[in-house]
Amino acid sequence: MIEPQDVKFAKCPACGGTEFLSETLGEGVKKRGLMRPELECYYEIKQGVVKDDTRVVNMPIGSSLPGYTVYLDICLACGNLCVRKIEYTKAKLRLQNPIPGIQIPGIPKRPGMN
Repeated sequence: MIEPQDVKFAKCPACGGTEFLSETLGEGVKKRGLMRPELECYYEIKQGVVKDDTRVVNMPIGSSLPGYTVYLDICLACGNLCVRKIEYTKAKLRLQNPIPGIQIPGIPKRPGMN
């Protein structure tokens, strides 16, 4: 299996535009000294894991699953919502937080929990 590589997109796929809303606003903030120059700005960031819920139940805690982060911004030329960057990651399977109000034996109740 080929390992996926992180990808960056410099142009809007719809019109070829190279200026994006959050990136442009971020540059203005950086010029005013209100933001570190190395930070990147995006309209929205989505994260996820590729999994089959029917199989995850049988996987041991600590197993790795393929994950991703997708960075989106808005093209200033045509208004299209564009993917600007995709990063691939590995996510480790872990225990879910207990449901509030359920008492697990051996774990003290937190204040304010009924």
